[in-house]
Amino acid sequence: MQMTKYFLILILTTVVSINVNAKSPTNNLATINKVTHEVTDSFEVSGNCGMCKKTIESSLSGLEGISYVNWDIDSKIMIVTYDPHALTLTSIKQKIADSGYDTDTIKAKEENYEGLPRCCQYDRK
Repeated sequence: MQMTKYFLILILTTVVSINVNAKSPTNNLATINKVTHEVTDSFEVSGNCGMCKKTIESSLSGLEGISYVNWDIDSKIMIVTYDPHALTLTSIKQKIADSGYDTDTIKAKEENYEGLPRCCQYDRK
């Protein structure tokens, strides 16, 4: 009888200890670190073709903070998801303009536009 009592106390202590550790705040760090503060924006980018699409989208490759880019050839709309703590929407548009393509608020320099292949030289506004 005495041995059964000690055995039950030992099991109960083990169960309570495991339960407390499972609810420890340090076990939730992985979840907290996965929370992002990304935003998704869309804006117009001039262009004509699939080659334009590749150039426009690749102008943002390698930028820290960018997680998604897609420029639609038909609508001329760029969708970009990024971390606003790492870069600004203006800096994203400037990178696109530096590659020769006008955005809704930043126009590419003439020499960058002229450097595009002939099929990619869109009608400028």
